[in-house]
Amino acid sequence: MEFQPSVALPTWIFLAVLFLVTWAAYGYRSRNRIGSGRRIGVMLLMLLVGCVPLALLLNPVWVDPVAPPEGKPLVTILVDTSASMSVNDDGNDATRIDQATSLAKTLVDRFGPTYEHQIISFAGESSGLDLTSTPVADGSSTDVAAALTSAAQNDRPRGQAIVLMSDGIHNVGAAGRAIQAARLARGQAAPVFPIKFGGPQTVRNVSISVKNVNRIAFVGASFRLSATAKTVGFRNVPIEVAWQGESIEDDSRNQSILVDSQTDVEVVASASVDKPGLYRYRVTATGIPGEATSVDNQASVLVRVLDHPIGVLLLEGKPYWDSKFLARNLAIDPSIELESLVMMRSDRYLHRRQYSPPANRSSNEVAANEVAADEVAADESTAQSSQTGDNQQPSWQVLSSPQEVIGSAQALQKYQVIVLGRDAESFLDVETVDRLRDWVAREGGSLVCARGTPQSDLSEKLGRMLPVRWSPQSEQRVRATATDVAQQEGWWSDDDSIDRLSALPSLVTGQKPELRGGLPRVLVAGQDKMPLLTYQPFGGGRTVVVEGAGMWRWALLPPDYSASDETYAQVWNGLLHWLVSRVSLAPGTNRSLQSDRSVFNSETPAAATLLIRDFRSGDPIPTVRLEQVDVDSAPVDVVCEPAGDQPGVLRARFGKLAAGHYRATLVGADPADRSVTGFEVREPTAERLELSPREDILLEIASESGGQMLNANDADAIVARIDQQITNGLPIETRQTAAWDRWWVMVAIIGLWTTTWVLRRGNGLI
Repeated sequence: MEFQPSVALPTWIFLAVLFLVTWAAYGYRSRNRIGSGRRIGVMLLMLLVGCVPLALLLNPVWVDPVAPPEGKPLVTILVDTSASMSVNDDGNDATRIDQATSLAKTLVDRFGPTYEHQIISFAGESSGLDLTSTPVADGSSTDVAAALTSAAQNDRPRGQAIVLMSDGIHNVGAAGRAIQAARLARGQAAPVFPIKFGGPQTVRNVSISVKNVNRIAFVGASFRLSATAKTVGFRNVPIEVAWQGESIEDDSRNQSILVDSQTDVEVVASASVDKPGLYRYRVTATGIPGEATSVDNQASVLVRVLDHPIGVLLLEGKPYWDSKFLARNLAIDPSIELESLVMMRSDRYLHRRQYSPPANRSSNEVAANEVAADEVAADESTAQSSQTGDNQQPSWQVLSSPQEVIGSAQALQKYQVIVLGRDAESFLDVETVDRLRDWVAREGGSLVCARGTPQSDLSEKLGRMLPVRWSPQSEQRVRATATDVAQQEGWWSDDDSIDRLSALPSLVTGQKPELRGGLPRVLVAGQDKMPLLTYQPFGGGRTVVVEGAGMWRWALLPPDYSASDETYAQVWNGLLHWLVSRVSLAPGTNRSLQSDRSVFNSETPAAATLLIRDFRSGDPIPTVRLEQVDVDSAPVDVVCEPAGDQPGVLRARFGKLAAGHYRATLVGADPADRSVTGFEVREPTAERLELSPREDILLEIASESGGQMLNANDADAIVARIDQQITNGLPIETRQTAAWDRWWVMVAIIGLWTTTWVLRRGNGLI
């Protein structure tokens, strides 16, 4: 029994005291009316009658246990049947899967008939497991998250527990998926008890990888191909590496290198093609006896060769060495057609167009062109100069307003990248900023702030587009260091030179850049992680901020830094090429086909995304033709389907494909469209390359689910711990009955009151 008072305790005490005082006063006044013996009996009965309502105000409640629900507690045993469970660890004659199967049989016997049990095998998918036969560990992936999600059940009133028999290797998605599944299991009162199988393993393997799989190049211009050879478990082993593809230079086609587990080796080749299109280049390394797999001994690079240069517009409000060297550097690149618009004074703007075919391009000519243009700018009487007949001199104009170049949305269509210098207020009026926002977000353009904030007082509209914001600080010098993001994004073609950034001259900044909310990513940072080169997606395009002045000194290095002579060009030219290659639907392009990945798993459905500008409902649905280029097979036409409610976004779903190289082509595409894409399908290799158990994942699964890591060598302890967990986890159900709900309490109270009243009346008391 327990009490659940109906009134506050101070109120109850007040009523009790009031009753006792009244009762005592009544006893005192009636002392001479009846005999002392009868008076004592009557007063005791009156005391008892008065205590009854006081007791009822305390609300006594009888608490009775309720019989447990019918059924049995459930124990689900998950057995990992992925390929890594087929390993024989040192000191064990049986494989991991054999040990897990044997333990599962033992646990079923030990739990006995008082428990309901189910045994599920899992790898990439889950299914029932028959212990009467020997399971085969041949799964090509391990999805622990899916197994835990399928094992935890909602309605198990008698309790449940999950026994996870695995090596802890989870390779379908991030490890966080498995941890999240453990939290969901805890929410369903299904604690997970992981049991680890296996010990540390040494894997020996050679792999070839490419960071920037999708590249762009220009017709007739030489371009650089780069791959990285990595090895695990081998020391100073010679291998042969071969490049295959269109017009690869002979001296780089076949190479001999030494691979070592301590360092990665870069394998470089050069090529040049004369026709536009999508070209696939393949790099292959010879296998080494004893390596885990040869599937990753090759990699591919897709190079989109353009017959028209990248349109770049440079807007500079305050000419400085940085902008002059940047213009000179971009003008040398035959894949870039540079236009610059420089404010000389408020009513005078120098407009230059700098481009010539690769055969006519040289750095000396570009330098001469810049000198000629500067002379024109200095001559106030010169209004315009035209191009000479040799097609090697740039054209220039002196304009009275920048709106003649950037005054309409149509005028911006010919540029893929717009670079803003310092003090660009004269270009960035409200209407121009709106046009730039639409050009980036809708047309897929890339906006680059080359010298920090482009305005002394940054407008709110332009500021919201950029990945950083600025706050005042004293002028300081910073040295640039490439971040891990830069390595992952693959915007730098030379792994060695990117490491030399920290040795280059420092940059000067007078404001402190700070990351905004959203999706900014820092490619180059300074001291205290100050962002020096940052980008973020903005609609269909990207915005970039390059912080710091003085980068021109990177182009004029002393002889001691000769190894870094190309760093300045790699920073800027590589950045612009990378931006254009990553934008799906660039300005001037109406349709763009791009595969979702460069490499698919043979167990993962392959797909591509088709972007169509100004696509309307009712327009004909395009068709994509898929063909395997390394096998003589008939092409397959796949009809695209809309991607949800996103206008102009369609999906071509190819399904699961056999290993090989594939080319997807948009049927009936215009020449200006990006109508061809390619991808590779490989057999899964994760289960061959990762064999050491992930005890850390298993421990976190146990912690997040409310379970415990158990030892595979003690079946009795496993059963006892799970039984204790289920017993302690069962809620104690009770039924509460108030005193008023028991009939005999009411009868007793009425009887007591009646008896007391009769005695009082019989003795002449009121």
